[in-house]
Amino acid sequence: MEAPLAKIFGTSRVPVRQALTLLHQNGAIQRFEGRGYVVARPGESTEPLRQAVERAMFELDVAAEVKGIRPLGERIYSELFAQISLFMVFGRFRIDERAVTEELQAGRNLVRETLTRLADNQLIGKEPYGQWETKPLTAKALSDEFELRLALQPHILQSCGHVYARPDLLKLISRCQVARENGKRVEVEALTSDANQLLFGAMDNVKIKWALSQCQSSALLDSVLRRTVPGRLDDAMLTELESVLEALSNGAVPDAALAYSSHLVAGRRRAMDRLKVLSILPLPVAPSYLIKL
Repeated sequence: MEAPLAKIFGTSRVPVRQALTLLHQNGAIQRFEGRGYVVARPGESTEPLRQAVERAMFELDVAAEVKGIRPLGERIYSELFAQISLFMVFGRFRIDERAVTEELQAGRNLVRETLTRLADNQLIGKEPYGQWETKPLTAKALSDEFELRLALQPHILQSCGHVYARPDLLKLISRCQVARENGKRVEVEALTSDANQLLFGAMDNVKIKWALSQCQSSALLDSVLRRTVPGRLDDAMLTELESVLEALSNGAVPDAALAYSSHLVAGRRRAMDRLKVLSILPLPVAPSYLIKL
């Protein structure tokens, strides 16, 4: 029963199991031969109705649901991701699980599941039997990621250059021009995300894809900068990206690979400069569950 209920309400099995346990403790449902629950008061004898659990049984009006509401697990993940990615540029922090559950009003198991997801994305870590800690965003980490990208991404462009559709490339070029005129960080972040998806999403080497998925430091740095230091992004980045897209749209794949290598070299220099800027900013007020080490 837990799995279909979790799917219907858009959550994990953990909160469903907790809800069923509470209903049982309050006498609203009773265990049935140790394999599930039936809706019955204590002592009542009720024959179970065996049928698949579906959304329609709960009279949930999909059209009337509030837009933008996400499952609790995703909201907890987004909140922790935003806070941890912000503070990791200011050093190492210990994460207090109990304080997370209290501040975000989430179950302990759900919090642990979320912290495990963050560890899988290389944002936090812990020693065996130790406590969770944020991984600091350092110049060495940034440099290592750019070195990996320099080794892989130009090669990917060389391998996949023939699969890019010219209309898709021209749309991105147009967006580069619009973003340069508007200078809005949100537009630029969406553009670079879409460009990365187009340029590198076609690759079928899952191991290389996984390696590149771990290279998040530069994107995190840009996101932190957007939240802490208002202003325009460097127009040079858009110009570099546009030159790569134009080369691909003209079928000049080797030129595109070379242009992307130059883009990464310049991007590494910009990232180091931005990290220096953030290093002199005062430490923001941290949530209760982040303790500076």
